[in-house]
Amino acid sequence: MINIEHRCLQLLQQAVSQRASDIHFKPKKKFVEIHFRVFGRVHLFEQISETIYNRMLSHFKFQANMDIGEKRKPQNGSLTLKINEKIVHIRLSTLPTPHNESLVLRLLPQEDNITFENLFLFKNAAKPLLSYIQREQGLIIVTGPTGSGKTTTIYSLLTHAATTLQKRVITIEDPIEKLTDTLLQMEVNPKAGITYYEGFKAILRHDPDIIFIGEIRDKETAKIVIEAALSGHLIVTTMHAKNTLGAIYRLLEFHIPLADIQQTATAIVTQKLVNVICTQCQDNCNIESHPKKRLALIEILAEKNLEEALLSIKHDKRPQLNISTLEQEMKKAITQGYVKGEWI
Repeated sequence: MINIEHRCLQLLQQAVSQRASDIHFKPKKKFVEIHFRVFGRVHLFEQISETIYNRMLSHFKFQANMDIGEKRKPQNGSLTLKINEKIVHIRLSTLPTPHNESLVLRLLPQEDNITFENLFLFKNAAKPLLSYIQREQGLIIVTGPTGSGKTTTIYSLLTHAATTLQKRVITIEDPIEKLTDTLLQMEVNPKAGITYYEGFKAILRHDPDIIFIGEIRDKETAKIVIEAALSGHLIVTTMHAKNTLGAIYRLLEFHIPLADIQQTATAIVTQKLVNVICTQCQDNCNIESHPKKRLALIEILAEKNLEEALLSIKHDKRPQLNISTLEQEMKKAITQGYVKGEWI
């Protein structure tokens, strides 16, 4: 009989060696497909029997302290393993489907430390963020869809603040995405009474310079983030939004008063990852010795431009942004030959 623990580890090793960010288990009527997401694109890796999949699913659930017997409700879990000599944090998510439970594993290598300057295709476009993180108080929101590199940007920015600027940075996350000794980190744990709100109150008593609140997901966390920014600290957070203006409108949808946004917002950032064409092969490079790159394009709404945008919204007018948008940054990337003419 197949050793299921070995089989699961082997799959993770193959995914990490291919630099996959996610593993998708997609149940079909008679079998299960395994897909890898690599550099933003999902491709079929292999097919396995339902029997093998059920054993793998139970093993991953057990490792992540999830309920093995619960198949009707979505579940989330996490674990940390050493894979190919790398420490990798794995987030698990299950969803019930007509055929079986679907499982997705998000792979988060813990030792890939990338300097802030090396995250972006156009480095000068991101430089203002390094000055905003030096502010004594305010609110910095980093937005973008899942897989846009928000977490990497945030951690790199916070690490810069902690090491170069000697700032005391404390985070509250759900869950902690990357363990690091550079920051003081706390994880949301409702069973232990640690919610975003309770965690924030505890952090305030711990003499922070910068507070990172993981993600604005609903009205409650939006309110906590704004209250935190009004407390006189510099707050950094993330949210899902298509662009910088979209982040403002989402806050308004969460019933955050426009006056509070005007009083707290320092900068709103939206980013998108693009696959950079190999400079040696120009395109479709499959040579392992040529490292493939995914770099971010960035849109920043801040200072006078942010003030004018908020003022326009106050007067029920559509803001006319005098900034380089993601679309304009993409056109520049295409024109200069860094990427193909498509969103990745």
